[in-house]
Amino acid sequence: MNLLAPVAGALLALSACVSQVEDRTSRGEDRAAPADPNDLLGGPIHAFAPGTPRAIAASPDPLALAVDEAFVYWTDGDGSVWRASKDGSGAMLLSPAGGAPAFAIATDAGRVFWATPQAIGEVSKLGGPAYFLATGVAPRDLATDGTSLFFAQSGIRAIPADGGPVASIVTYGGAPLAADSASVLFALPSGTLLRMATNHSTGIQDLGWFSGPIAALALYQGDAYVATGQGALFRVSTSGGGMIRLAKNLPVVRLAVDASGIYATTADSVVSIAFAGGDPVTLADHLRAPRAIALDADSVYWTSDGQPARAIAARGPGGYIMKVAKR
Repeated sequence: MNLLAPVAGALLALSACVSQVEDRTSRGEDRAAPADPNDLLGGPIHAFAPGTPRAIAASPDPLALAVDEAFVYWTDGDGSVWRASKDGSGAMLLSPAGGAPAFAIATDAGRVFWATPQAIGEVSKLGGPAYFLATGVAPRDLATDGTSLFFAQSGIRAIPADGGPVASIVTYGGAPLAADSASVLFALPSGTLLRMATNHSTGIQDLGWFSGPIAALALYQGDAYVATGQGALFRVSTSGGGMIRLAKNLPVVRLAVDASGIYATTADSVVSIAFAGGDPVTLADHLRAPRAIALDADSVYWTSDGQPARAIAARGPGGYIMKVAKR
C-alpha cells in the first residue's frame, strides 16, 4: 500500500484529497464533522416515533452506504467518506473530498474501502491516514470477500485488501458485483449472471439468463437475489439450479438481504419482500431518489436526495442518510 500522496496528470483532483489527508494527520487535527451533523439541514432533525422513516444525517450527495454493529458509513459525490453512530450522532470524516465521486463502498472488520472513477481507497473504521490501494484504474463496482477486493473494469479484477498488484481475473462481464467468502457474482450486459469461486478453484459458472440487463444484485447464504430492469426479482442458488421469481413489477434500484428478508429501494420507496415472495411491503414512500441500502438487525438504512414530505419539511439542498425500523 502506498500512503496517499499527490497524484500527477489525470489524477490531480485526487492529489488535493491526498494532501489534505496528510496535512490533517500530521498536525493531529480533529477529523470529525461539526458537533451536530444536522447543521447541514439548517437545524436539528426532529425525533420520530418508531416505525417512522427519519433522517439521521445529512450529506450533499450521498452515493454508497454500509452498516456494521456500531456505525453507518457512507460516501459522497465530492469523494468524501463518512462515519456516524446509528442515531446520526458523532459524524466523523474518514477521508476528505477529492473531487471525484466515491460511488461504491465495501467494508471488512476494521476497514472501509471505496471506489472513485480513478482509484480505490482504504481507511480504518477508527479514522487516521487514508490510502490508495490502486490508482489509474476505472472501477464500476466494488465488493470484498474479506481478503480481496473485486472490481468491475473490462471484466473482473482483484487486489489484495492489504495492498498489492491488481490482477485481471476475468476479461468479460462486470457490474453489478456481489461477493462473500465463497463466491463472486457478476453480470453480462445481456442479463446472464455468472459466478466464480473467490479462491479461483473452479471455472466460471453460468447461473442463468434473466431476459435482460441485471439492475441490482445481492448475495446471502449461498443464494443470489437478482433484480432485472424489467421489474422482476429472482432467487437462484450459487450451487446451480432453477431461478425462482419472487416479485414482478418492482423497479428495484438496489437490494439488500439478511435473515429477516429481502429489502429494496425503488424510484421513490423502500420495500421489503418475504423469502417466499409475494407483494412487497412498503416501509417508506414518497422519497426523493432513494439509492444505496444497508441493513442491521433492527433497521433499514438508505441514501436519499430528500426526506419524505410527510416526515419532515425539506430544509435546503442536499441528501440524507435515512433510517426506518424493520416490520
